Amino acid sequence: MGKRIFRISPEQAFTNTDMVGKELNLVLKNRTVFFGVLLSIENTIFKCKNMTGKKFQFAASEVREIIYDRPSSY
Repeated sequence: MGKRIFRISPEQAFTNTDMVGKELNLVLKNRTVFFGVLLSIENTIFKCKNMTGKKFQFAASEVREIIYDRPSSY
């Protein structure tokens, strides 16, 4: 089974509830990329945890796009 890469805007993530608990890349408007697991989306704040266990959060106004993988059938 393969994977497909999805790129979505922060506004689209508010309606996509199956992203919580998944690994993703947050690309910020200042061209910085953060990799981690999405813990929750509260109002317009993305709360995540990186692989070392450090928690971080970003406002939707700081995020340019969100990149994540989803399994595909091919």
